[in-house]
Amino acid sequence: MKTRFRFLFRRLIPACLAGATLSLSANEDPAADRAAVLIGEVVERISSAETFSTDIVYRVDVRMMGMEQELESLYSFAFEKPNKLSSVLREGTMGQTIVSDGSRLFVHLPMFDVYTASDAPEDLDGLLGDVSVMGGEVMMVMRPLMTGGVNGVTLDSIADLAYVGMEERDGENLHRLEVRLRPDDIEERLGEQMREGMSEAERALFDGSNVAVTLDVWVSEGERPVLVEVRSDLTEMMRTMSGEVEGMPDFGEMEMEMAFVFRDWKIDVPHSDETFVFNPPPGAEEVDDLLAAVQEKAGGGQGPQPLLGEVAPTFSLEMLGGGEMALADHLGEDIVILDFWATWCGPCIQAMPALIDVADEYRDRNVVFYAVNQREGDAAVEDFIRAREWDLQVPMDRRGSVADQYGVHGIPHTVIIGKDGKVQAVHVGFSPNLRETLSGELDTILAGDSLY
Repeated sequence: MKTRFRFLFRRLIPACLAGATLSLSANEDPAADRAAVLIGEVVERISSAETFSTDIVYRVDVRMMGMEQELESLYSFAFEKPNKLSSVLREGTMGQTIVSDGSRLFVHLPMFDVYTASDAPEDLDGLLGDVSVMGGEVMMVMRPLMTGGVNGVTLDSIADLAYVGMEERDGENLHRLEVRLRPDDIEERLGEQMREGMSEAERALFDGSNVAVTLDVWVSEGERPVLVEVRSDLTEMMRTMSGEVEGMPDFGEMEMEMAFVFRDWKIDVPHSDETFVFNPPPGAEEVDDLLAAVQEKAGGGQGPQPLLGEVAPTFSLEMLGGGEMALADHLGEDIVILDFWATWCGPCIQAMPALIDVADEYRDRNVVFYAVNQREGDAAVEDFIRAREWDLQVPMDRRGSVADQYGVHGIPHTVIIGKDGKVQAVHVGFSPNLRETLSGELDTILAGDSLY
């Protein structure tokens, strides 16, 4: 998935999940009334608390061609009035860390290893109105709980509200609700700030989908209910947008579900002194603008590629199906093309046929192609490749360590390494003329000329 779209996607979808709350009004449907009362009790508990904390599992499940890929992140979330906040990404790569210690506000993107530091807003409304905080997927879901329905999040956002019934899950009795949001209200909740700096196609993601979003919501039983899970099937939305918005990946074969699971709620329990302390990870870079930094690191802003003209980092990896590849084995003998990819990445799938064709065309001229898979299991990758009948050599970068060596922040990320071991070209994302571009670059290198 092209990184700029992926960054935007992370902001859009949770925003659609963020509107299933207050204010409450009378409803002629008793089931809807019961659902509204339960939502009201949950929101009132959280919004009136002086402090609270919870662990949140953020999960995206993607199914395509009979295969399934689950992406999961774990957050620790805490808040203390009026303006202390800690939303820390503990596990996974999807998401961001947001910390306000009451004086300073820090926002960190682990995937790109960049963060910003600024003065913290004085109160909750200011904190939640900060555009960098608005962009967090967990924050988009937590905002209605924390505000009690301010900022325009009301039952006017809801087209249908139903009480489904009681369900037993993991030995616990839970209320299940169904909430269907109005598609024309999603745009209003996002705000103009989040549109700043977007292209025309990206604005269309916000303004043109016109698809209602249905949420399944589970709430604990008892006198003091809490939110347990919010889940939504996003297949219809993604398929509609891929047909309407130019530049979107083709999601015609894809099914997608997103869920937020809440664990270990602590309400009005004092926090430790360390809860709201932000310590930048080693090597993290402080920047003035997160989006600009993401674009530059991903190559979307035509920013510099540090490895161009440098000796390619050496590595060895286990191969899918057995054996091992070592980059050093090709030094002085072959031109090597590395493509960092994953099965869930739409643009990676679009780019792969062109890469395969170019590799086949130049195979007899000492050009070797490796499709370096990122952080996936062998079985899932094997099934995916077999279903598409691709003939690939696939090194398995299971921990992403080689991608880190090559400065990969978005995929697909394609690198051409000359026989002398130096990086000749780097391409990030999918381009319709990729085949022609790669062929021209290989011809230049084979003629004895350099690309840098």
